[in-house]
Amino acid sequence: MSQKLAERLSLPLEHLDMYYHDTTAPYAHNDNREAWLTKIESLVREPSWIIEGNYKSTFPKRFERADAILFLDFSRRLRMYRVLKRRWKFRRSSPYKRAGMPDDWEEKLGWDFLSIVWNYRKQQYPVIERIADETGSRHKVLRFTNPRQLELFLDKLDDSAALPL
Repeated sequence: MSQKLAERLSLPLEHLDMYYHDTTAPYAHNDNREAWLTKIESLVREPSWIIEGNYKSTFPKRFERADAILFLDFSRRLRMYRVLKRRWKFRRSSPYKRAGMPDDWEEKLGWDFLSIVWNYRKQQYPVIERIADETGSRHKVLRFTNPRQLELFLDKLDDSAALPL
């Protein structure tokens, strides 16, 4: 969906997974949290962007600079289905790579990640609401509860339109 939004609005798309999981970069999150946040700051200083990813440490900087925050609050069933489908789809790829991931990435599926996906609505949305309130960005949050709702929203956009808030 982020790719479709980027194409529709003619905006550059940044996948945070690409940076977070890039073990060769000086800003690799696991190695250097300060460099990771500096990388995020450099991304949000650009004049326009779409930043895709769910890294809570990046929310304040992103929310303050964003024109809109699209929150995909899909059902647990759909979230789990998509995670399992993605893992199956890339199981035999060499390397296990999907768009927006570093070249050396191998798709994994562990209990920690599944737990995050399972509890996403309960654990993530309150954080998004809190940070949106703290940054004065609550009015920017567009919450989509199903893929059709998001598709209809994207279909209404054209490349000269600003996101309707």
